[in-house]
Order: sequence, then C-alpha cells, then structure tokens
Amino acid sequence: MIAERSMFINILFILKLLSQMTVIHMFTRPCNISLQTVQAVPGCPDSLTSYQVAVKRKNCTAFLPIAAGCESLFYHCVLSDDNTHLVEVCAPTLNIIGRVCAKFDTKLKSIIRVDGLSCGNTTDGCPYSYESTKTYLYPECYSKQTNSTTDKPQSALSTAALVVLTIVSTTLVCAVAGGVVIFYVWKRQKGRGRTTEESEMERLTTQAEGNTDTPNEGSSQLVEQSESNAVHTSTNEIHTLPCGSIAQAQVWSHYTGFLRYVLPNIHLMIEGTQLYQSNKNRFPLLMYELVPENCELPPVIQDIPSDNNVKRITLMDETTCEHRYIHAGNTRKVTMPIYRITDRDGTEYFCVLEIPAVLSGIKKIITETPLAQRLQEKEIKMHLTEFYYALAGLLNHPKLNSTFNKGRVISYNGDQDGFVLADEILKAIKQDLISGDMFFLPAGDVASVLAWTYSVNYLTKVMSGLTEVITETLEGLNQPNDSCPKKLFLIIPKSCDIRKSVADKDDKIKEVKTMHATHYGTSKRSYTFDMYKLRYEGKEYLFVGQFPAPLACIKGMYDLKVSGMTLEEMTSQVKKFCQEIKSVLQHRDAAHFSSQCEIVFYDDTTTSLSNEMAKRLKNPIG
Repeated sequence: MIAERSMFINILFILKLLSQMTVIHMFTRPCNISLQTVQAVPGCPDSLTSYQVAVKRKNCTAFLPIAAGCESLFYHCVLSDDNTHLVEVCAPTLNIIGRVCAKFDTKLKSIIRVDGLSCGNTTDGCPYSYESTKTYLYPECYSKQTNSTTDKPQSALSTAALVVLTIVSTTLVCAVAGGVVIFYVWKRQKGRGRTTEESEMERLTTQAEGNTDTPNEGSSQLVEQSESNAVHTSTNEIHTLPCGSIAQAQVWSHYTGFLRYVLPNIHLMIEGTQLYQSNKNRFPLLMYELVPENCELPPVIQDIPSDNNVKRITLMDETTCEHRYIHAGNTRKVTMPIYRITDRDGTEYFCVLEIPAVLSGIKKIITETPLAQRLQEKEIKMHLTEFYYALAGLLNHPKLNSTFNKGRVISYNGDQDGFVLADEILKAIKQDLISGDMFFLPAGDVASVLAWTYSVNYLTKVMSGLTEVITETLEGLNQPNDSCPKKLFLIIPKSCDIRKSVADKDDKIKEVKTMHATHYGTSKRSYTFDMYKLRYEGKEYLFVGQFPAPLACIKGMYDLKVSGMTLEEMTSQVKKFCQEIKSVLQHRDAAHFSSQCEIVFYDDTTTSLSNEMAKRLKNPIG
C-alpha cells in the first residue's frame, strides 16, 4: 500500500514537471515579417552604446505597419537557428529562462531559448531570466557558435521535431499515468475495511488529481476559468478563486494605487534633494522595487549578508521631496527613502529603494485567511516570482508612457550562497536597461484577493481610533456627538465610476472636514478620512465615507487597456469585490473594526448616492 501511494505521488509530480516543461519549450512569439529582416553579421553589440547604435541603424519600427499579427518588433542580435553564426533580426521579445542563450529560429519565426547553451560561466554573469533584447549584456553567447554544417531548414526541422516529440512524450506519459490512476482508484474501491487514514489519503488524492488539471497561469484557459467561477461570500467556498490571481491582484493594486501616481514624478522628487545635487552622476532618476523571493520584508533594507564591519547599504536621513495625490477620494502625501550603496572600491551611489508594501500581506493572506487552502498550492516563492514578472511587465510597458522606464524591479534570493544584495542593486544602477516585454497582462479574477489585501494592508492598520477621531471632529464643528455615525461608509458604485472625492459623485453631498492623517509603512504614507454633509429633503446629515481603493485598481485595469478586462468583466469584478468584502468583515481578523464599516453598494445608473445614503442616515443635524 505504501509503495502504491509513493508511485502515485511520483506520477503526479512528474505530470506537474512535464506541464511546466512544455510551456517553456513551446513558448514562442512567431512573426512572419521577422523572416524579411534576418541578416548575418560578423559580430553583435557588447555594450549599451553599441546596442543603441545598432537599434537605430536596423530601424525595426519601420516594419511595424506591415507586421500584422506581431505583438511588437525589437532589434535582436542572436545566434542563427543552426548556431553557426550571428544574425540581426527584428522580432518580438521573449523572456529567456534558465540561464541559457537565445537564437532566432526561421521555422518557428521566433526568438527561442537554446537548451544547454549557458549564457555565462557564473550566476552573476547571467541571470536565471532575462529579456531577449538584452543579449548584449551576455557576450559569452556570441562566442558559442559551432562549426556545424547543418543548414537552416534542417535546424528548423529539428526544432519543430523537438516540439512534436515533447508533445507526444508528454501525452504518452499522461496516458500511462492515467491508467495507473484508474487502476489505483479501482483497487481502492474494491478493498474492504478502509481505515480513517486510507479514507483521508483518498480525499487528498482526489484533490491532487483536480489540481493537475489547473491551467498554467497566464494562459487563456485561466482567464476562461476565472470568468466562469463564481466567488461566493461563504468562506467555505471561497477557494474557487484561481490560485494564481494573488500576484496579479497585488501588482495591479500596487500600480494603480501608488506607482502610477509616484513614478511620473519620481525624477522631480529626486532632483529636489541635496543628495542628488551633490551626486548627479551617481543617483539615477528612477525608483527600484525589491522583491525578495523568501518574502523577508525588513522595515529598513539591509545588507545581505550582514557584516557589521562593512556596511554597504545605508538608509540616509534625507528623503525625497514630498508628492501629493488623490486616490479613490483619499489625499496621500508620499516621500520615498533614499539609500546609499557603496561599491567594492568605495564609490558611493544613491538610489530610491523600497520593498512594495503590498508584499507584507502575502504571507498573511496565504497562511491566515480563508484563501489559504487554495493559495498554498503554490509556494510563496512562486507567488513572488509571478509578482515580479507582472510588475516588471507593467513598468516596462511602452503604452504606459507615464511610468515607462521610471522604475526597475529587482528580484533576488537572499538565501543563495555568495549572494550580495549591494552588488545586485549596483548592477541595476549601472545599467540603463531597455525593456519591452509583456504587452498583455491578464486581469484574471482579482476581486477576492483585492478585498483581503484591502483588509490586511489598509483597514486593519488605519481603522483603530476612528471613533475618537469622529468625536474630536464633531466637537470642533460644535455638533452633537450623535450627529454622525461612528463608522466608515465604504461606497461601492456598481459602474466602478469613482471620483477624487465622494462629493464629486453627487451635488447634494459636500465635503465638510478632512480628519487627521494616519501613517503607516516604512515610507510613512499618509491616509485621511473625510467627513461629508448630505442635504436631502430639507435636512442635513453628516457621515464619513470613501471609495475603497481596490475599485480604483479594477477601474484602472479596465482604463489602461493592457489587462484584457472588458466592461462586463469590470462590472462582474465590482460585484465580486462587494461580496468578498462582506466575508472579510465577518472574519476574525476584522473583528476589531467590522462594526465600524458599512458597505454601500448601489446601482449608480438608476439611483443617486444621495438617495442611497439618505436611507442609512437617521440623525439630521441642527
């Protein structure tokens, strides 16, 4: 019996590996026009300067008007498809995974990875993953041409044959594994007197079988599944959420609620500092986002490894200049921390660094909320890896002009032997990398994760003391203590049409007072509550309300037109968010503030906010 269980678990493990392998080998970006741009060259660029010269000379953008069906066109200098020489080609970018070189395959009409052909002798020389446009950073690939006499058609045929062989072998293994599974289940059902342990094993086995059918993240299957799966308010049913959406939800929340406001102004925030004025040639005008794979999130970024005798990462006393913006009706004031990074030769560099605040909620969401059972199917490292790629894709998206090339994402494994965080940051500082991948970022089913993130990262931190703040504000306005409910109204319009202020949504509502700011996080971001006055049928009412920030995230995903979210999907996500936030407020982690929140979900296409609020406010003033 133990041997059978072991064999069954091994089969499931093999199937999982095969599913990942086929995605890696078969992931291409074919483009017919690329074949017209292939040209053999004696050498490739080996520096940023020479790369930029080659980009200008090749002028790939000139082919865009006739590049029907191609996601994009970028200059590449890579190995030929038979690995015998170098070629320049205009082709869509591809993420090269596995510390290997890249080449252009004429049969597949795409840049592909070269299995077994390492792009560097050390892990420092070549990252695990890089964009195909950046091969100039890894010139060792250029020296790995072979003397093979195999012509290009044969090489392309071999590549295609490898893809077919991968599919056939995977199918055969799946068929054999399926037969063993059927036999195993039949034998289990035939057996008599099953113990409690055996029954539990069968339950887990059934779950495992279901998990092997889960589509890989980013595929069209996942999008279709997320559209069809309903997220219920019952905490027992909440794990119908696709397990991958936590990364997408966190990224979109971070981008729409913070980065898209700060990054367009980051150069101004930096240029106004004394540190920049004294170190202009060693202080990049952008922001670095650190994503630690082990999810270790220190309040202050520190040296890895830690050496008390040599401190290479230092938090400076000076911060960036302040930037103010309004998000979902909340006024926020932001200053970013500045760090000094000391090179091995003693040269000092300066940069704006942060670990995204939304990462602090990942562990808690995965381990302590009703989403845990589903989300734990992936390791935390996998969620963070997906977060890294999704965030990098947004910051490198040329259609998002306001944030394009304003930030860099650095993912690192601090537990790796020989890893030095200061060196990793310096490498990014010294390289002005050019990116252009990920032109379509799937929205997925993000409402549930956004609701829990909103609770974990926001409500739990800012709701304490709300009652006292309302009382103090009423005293300052000379109003009775009972003239305003001691709660926050979370206003959720069905259309997701939110404004800078709740007062902008209805002319019968006016802003009365912005209550004192609440600060939290290493960057000391400020969050305020606003008190409003409603004039309705000759009476006046006071209330504290706001649009939940995740609504701005959902609306932003629709407005930015790079998530693939339709109007119908946006409306569906708003409804799911409303359902999920109700479950959040019933959870034990929300017990200390749930009574201070009231959800106001209404169809703003058929009724006004003033009508909806009048139903809920009982004590008029004056």
